[in-house]
Amino acid sequence: MVTADVIDNQIKKIRYFLPDELVAEDDARERLQLLAKLPDVVGLAALPDLHVKEENPFPTGTALVTKNTLYPFGVGKRIGCGMRLVKTSLNANELPSDFIDNFFVHFKSFLPDLDESRVPKIQNTELYDLLYDGQKWAAQHFDRHPDECKHTENQGSFFKGTDYEKSDIKKYVPSDAIKGGIRKFAYLGAVGNHFFELQKVDDTLNPEIAQKFGVFPGQLVFMIHCDSGAFSKRCGIYYNKKSGEKGVGQKLKHMSRKMGFHFSDFRFREYNARWNAFFNNSMLSGISASSEAAHRYAIIAYAAANYCIVNRTAITHFVEQSLRKAADEKNIETRLLYDVSHETIKKEQINGESFWIHRNGASAAWPASQFKSDSIFAQTGQPLLMPGAMGQDSYICAAQENVKSSWCSVNHGAGRKMKKARAKELFTEAGVKEKLNQRKIKLYKLFSKDLVTQGPDSYKDINSIISNVEGFGLAKPVARLTPLAVLKG
Repeated sequence: MVTADVIDNQIKKIRYFLPDELVAEDDARERLQLLAKLPDVVGLAALPDLHVKEENPFPTGTALVTKNTLYPFGVGKRIGCGMRLVKTSLNANELPSDFIDNFFVHFKSFLPDLDESRVPKIQNTELYDLLYDGQKWAAQHFDRHPDECKHTENQGSFFKGTDYEKSDIKKYVPSDAIKGGIRKFAYLGAVGNHFFELQKVDDTLNPEIAQKFGVFPGQLVFMIHCDSGAFSKRCGIYYNKKSGEKGVGQKLKHMSRKMGFHFSDFRFREYNARWNAFFNNSMLSGISASSEAAHRYAIIAYAAANYCIVNRTAITHFVEQSLRKAADEKNIETRLLYDVSHETIKKEQINGESFWIHRNGASAAWPASQFKSDSIFAQTGQPLLMPGAMGQDSYICAAQENVKSSWCSVNHGAGRKMKKARAKELFTEAGVKEKLNQRKIKLYKLFSKDLVTQGPDSYKDINSIISNVEGFGLAKPVARLTPLAVLKG
């Protein structure tokens, strides 16, 4: 029997960093309360972009905290998905009228095509170095600035500070993920709200921190939001049940559950009820942090996160080449502000205690006190990237000391306010394009056919989100960015 005291203790584990009106769905709180009941859960942070996805009982915009248990679906399938922002020496107000179109002609020619004839190839021997070293490998391969590791989450490699060896990657990473990693590289992706965006710094809201970040009004910057395509997805799918048991039998069992779900009668069972019956029991299974399964999962998750960092670096490399071609200028300077993931699991020290932090649609955010004295971020706090929906402004923020109350986690953007099915009922692609046209935002596409669900009216207002982030003391807004052009994967 569950007593009132037990329920109260479970609810107390959940820390809300958003007002009631920003909770997008009625069942978001119920799902959080369900998660709070899981074994070994210390706490949950519900962040301002909180919203529910049917395929995962863990809401997006959450940080799940445990001591000795790992929950793979607390991270999701697209391990390592994240964002980076790169500054340029160009003034957006001084660009020629045809600059943006010329840029995208060049940029799209660099990115992989559907038949994979343009994909930069990686050798097997290189791939294991890439997966272990992350940004360090990318710095050598793409001739990056040596400081980029300092401007990347976990100093550029999720293996940094762990006891894991490179040989563990060969032992544990699934072979189909390895094949996908070799084949799909510099991949923006055609999933959901992944994007590349050219932006102008419209205003510096905290000039002192902006100056330390190297950000100035009128500056042309670009933001990348993606994972790694095949590699991270295949790593995530490998763990679709518990710790990802191997074998044909497990695959057949999962397929049969999927078929049962899809072919069950819609007239007799509601969508959520059917999903819960077929999936949630296995999704909510945890694995002991001291087990071989947890060891395997952590290695796969870290390797996937590192691949995503390198993938975003590869895209950055092609952006820079395209900028120089479009401007017919070789001396354009670029500098990474920060690269941070928002689908991760890491063991972290917060206020002297060690926790496993599962972030699902949530970015790691470290205050100034967590950085070494020789880092510029020891004066400012970590840069935080908070994009709005396609057609909305975006923000650069700086983490504040109170972010420790959310287990050093912040939202990764605006967050959906309505489900995709509802957006398809209400909006059209022409309507979304018109919204962008009204703001003179150029739209380009690679393979994406999902514009209707990605329009600004499907998402929360980013200005309201930033107001709450600041109001809860998680972060301080530093600069507002206006979109000039967006490329959907």
